[in-house]
Amino acid sequence: MALTLDETIGGANANAYVDETVATAYMDGKRGASAWGSATTPDREQAIVAATTRIDEEKYIGVTADSITPQRLKFPRAGMDDEDGAVIANDVIPEPIRRATMELALEMVKSGDVDLYGPTGLEGFEEIKVGSLEVTPKQETRAGGKALPSAVIRLLSHFRVSGGSSVRLSRT
Repeated sequence: MALTLDETIGGANANAYVDETVATAYMDGKRGASAWGSATTPDREQAIVAATTRIDEEKYIGVTADSITPQRLKFPRAGMDDEDGAVIANDVIPEPIRRATMELALEMVKSGDVDLYGPTGLEGFEEIKVGSLEVTPKQETRAGGKALPSAVIRLLSHFRVSGGSSVRLSRT
């Protein structure tokens, strides 16, 4: 069965924050994105869905925008502002989230592995040693396996909840 991208904002069946056409336009002329142009459309779409799924494993500020009609993805959200303090409408996907999705999809296409950033089961540990069993838990855990690329972390940083407990302060 062929994969079908559904980027319906707030949709019950949505599985992507961007479509393949938007992602391809973003990649055009982007340095280091030649792998995207060489990939097949199905591979690009699979990477977009995998990137969206991985991004949704993070914890974010705010709440899902529609508590009555279930939305499948974590965005759109209510109670969020942009880096300049302007309120983000609860019926849009913030541009940094869309860009993070495309950046992560590109990394997945480059690696040829859409599961590259998936969970391994070892995320909660800083160090694991088998001989004489020595385990060091992490102070802060993350949802996925391999650490997200720095460009993706930068794009998500304003929206993510960091650590186990965090409070967003706003000037009034």
